[in-house]
Amino acid sequence: MDIAVPELSTYAEIARRWMTDGPAALAAPQVRDTLATVSTTKSLSRHQGRLGERGTPWGSVIIAPYSRPRTRGPSLYAFSQVTYDKFLKRLGTEIPERAELRFSRLGDFGTPNAGDCFNFFAHLEDPSGEEPPDLLRLIAHHPLKKPDAEIPDETANRWADFASTFLAELNVPVLYGHVANDVHDTQGGTAFEEETPGLLEFSAFESGRLRGYSWVTVITASQARSLGGVASLGSSRAFSTVSETASGAVVLRATERLCDYTDEAVEKVWTALAPILPHGVVPSPQDPLSDGPLPRLILRDAAEA
Repeated sequence: MDIAVPELSTYAEIARRWMTDGPAALAAPQVRDTLATVSTTKSLSRHQGRLGERGTPWGSVIIAPYSRPRTRGPSLYAFSQVTYDKFLKRLGTEIPERAELRFSRLGDFGTPNAGDCFNFFAHLEDPSGEEPPDLLRLIAHHPLKKPDAEIPDETANRWADFASTFLAELNVPVLYGHVANDVHDTQGGTAFEEETPGLLEFSAFESGRLRGYSWVTVITASQARSLGGVASLGSSRAFSTVSETASGAVVLRATERLCDYTDEAVEKVWTALAPILPHGVVPSPQDPLSDGPLPRLILRDAAEA
């Protein structure tokens, strides 16, 4: 999800909650196993080679400080209770360019990113092209093992419920958000952005358009008003749930169950949101045989909806 960069005190509250509530809600077994296995607290920023035996639970704690020009590289530590506590404390004293928690297992060469991977990021982005950055992007990502992997209802609902709960307590402007199973990008991109030739990064922000649409989509208060408001969206029959957050953003859930987000449901969402999607461009998936997730998109210009 994308939010306007807040003051330091508010940033600390948001980032800490993302980095505590997110792993607890979405990756609790991985966090537990890593804490039970890893105890090193030394910096790994210059480490080369194996970190341990194949299959060992592993977590990484990464902070890249914000500075222009860049004078310092990111700090990297193994995830342990000590390094995690220091990580959370540091989020209360600065707004880094990147703060990341990564959970996985060590692979054949004793390096991370094998097995089930769970990533939690807080990144500063700069859609305006001016300093300082004006966008905070919060990302929780769990890559699918297969493009067509079936996601249990309990898992999908846990992710949707976490997003809704987190958003409900935000009192800063929310610019976009989604819960999706069709995105390759681990850095917070949307399927619409990935699969639409000629659509420049951040171009939707510059025009006030919506970045994309998914099973769960979060739009701004002004975008909701341009679509007729919460009541109109609720009666559109495109969404099973329409809820407004404290900041005025609106959370749109297409169907109660992810498995019911069929082509017909996707078209209903696209039709309802077409007025605020980028016009004059058409998604064109480039590599349907890749190992990544299959994009859930309508391959027509939203201007023609």
